[in-house]
Amino acid sequence: EELPIFEDLSVKTVILDSAAYAANLIATEGYIGLSTTTEFGLIGLDEAYPLNGKYVLENDLDFTGYGWTTNTSGFVGTLDGAGFAFKNITQKNDDFATQFGLFSSVGDASSFSSASFKNFTISDLTAVGFNNVGAIAENAYFEVIVDNVTVENAFIRSESGNAGGLFGYSDAAITFKHVTVSESIITAGAYTGGLVGRDFNSLVENTHTLSNYVYGRSSGVGGFFGYSRANSIYHSTNQSIVVGENSYVGGIIGEVYLRKGLVFEKVLNTGTIISVNGSQVGGLVGLIEDDSYPWISFEAVYNTGDIFGLNDVGGLFGEVDYIQTLVNQGYNSGNITGRGSSVGGIFGYYDGNYGDRITNLYNRGTVSGLNSDVGGLFGYFYGSDYGVYRNLYNSGRVEGFRNSIGGLFGFINGGDFSVFSNGFNVGEVVYTDETFENVGQIVGRYNDTLIFQNTYFYWDGISDIKYAGSIQGSNGNVFFARAILDLSRFTEVNFIFANYWDFTNIWEFQSEDDYVFPVLRGQPTDTTDQITLEDLDEGFFNQFIL
Repeated sequence: EELPIFEDLSVKTVILDSAAYAANLIATEGYIGLSTTTEFGLIGLDEAYPLNGKYVLENDLDFTGYGWTTNTSGFVGTLDGAGFAFKNITQKNDDFATQFGLFSSVGDASSFSSASFKNFTISDLTAVGFNNVGAIAENAYFEVIVDNVTVENAFIRSESGNAGGLFGYSDAAITFKHVTVSESIITAGAYTGGLVGRDFNSLVENTHTLSNYVYGRSSGVGGFFGYSRANSIYHSTNQSIVVGENSYVGGIIGEVYLRKGLVFEKVLNTGTIISVNGSQVGGLVGLIEDDSYPWISFEAVYNTGDIFGLNDVGGLFGEVDYIQTLVNQGYNSGNITGRGSSVGGIFGYYDGNYGDRITNLYNRGTVSGLNSDVGGLFGYFYGSDYGVYRNLYNSGRVEGFRNSIGGLFGFINGGDFSVFSNGFNVGEVVYTDETFENVGQIVGRYNDTLIFQNTYFYWDGISDIKYAGSIQGSNGNVFFARAILDLSRFTEVNFIFANYWDFTNIWEFQSEDDYVFPVLRGQPTDTTDQITLEDLDEGFFNQFIL
């Protein structure tokens, strides 16, 4: 499957003649040329090769047979690969290696010194250590820039620490631009990520993790980051398999413990995401929690990979725990399977904060839960006060084997003055135990009311639909849901949809089997369609008007 490529947010360096590029840096900007592995090994150990120097490769460096018995810590210079590669690196505890990566550590907070890496490839790397392990460095501090760097065909393993495609552990503000990690295996006993195992705060642009296998033996595993405190991620994709033995597993980030905002824009996961024995599993993020009531903003976010876990399993988010949540534009088309409770097409478990705004989303994948709280959009929904939930729908099959099964919501627990409007369910709701009463085409079970406006579901007029139509809330309010006996009525000019729904800017009609229902304008027509560069150029992400 071809990788969706997002438009560049910054200029990517294209080097046509690597030798000439390197010679120019040496002659005009005072760079130190590196032409042998011996010269590279002198960095930080020889006065002529200082830790704060500017270095450029003059050719590929082949490390076959090289002994990594020195430890280069505190690199705070610039390393420009000029388009050349570091090849055949082997670093193992059994071989008495003392560092696991090109450097032991980079950046220095005590001197406020940063490090920069650009324009090179690391290929055929084997790094196996007890503590933190990464292709560039074990640890990153203060500020680090990584631009136009590729890691390919790497095996990176930490026995008891953190492991990442580039860095094992980061306490730095890292900027990743035009970075690719591909065809690699990354595994750790602690946090595990395709870019960084344990991350602090990163800016990511036009970065892709492709055909990797990221496996964590503890909690916190992600296609980009196993753990993070704050991120801004733009125009980036994960297309790798991500597996965790325990909880907090995500296509992009496993666990986020926010210290400030989290921003995603034009972010896609296509990889299969699996938690073997744990919960909080999502196509984008496994768990988002906070220490100071921050916020998250997600714009144009998508998942097409299948998701498997125990509890709190969602197409985009496993669990969002009391965070101000702003999500606009996106979908899930992967199949979502939870062996426990709180399983949803978009959110597994959602606990909102004040004034949340969730708009223009849908689910097309099958949602299956073996326990309670299973919904086409939300498994467990604890709405925010004064929240806005608009232009949301489900067309995927919803399967429940216990209790609280709904076409849109498995379980609702309030949200004062919050409104759900312009939404519908046309997916089949399937339940295995006929004695259960908490089953509905819109809501399975509720503890407090959410105001519904212009909300609909499909009914064939024959099958048992449990609580079809109005559902009486515990405080006397009414959930408003209208059964559509014939979905062709959507096309009638005088139908109620024409009065409340914007079919010029937001909605359009597309066929599904033998009937017609509205879809968000510009979205793919089936679950195999992918977002491409052509979609972006034609304004795919700019067609929604709030």
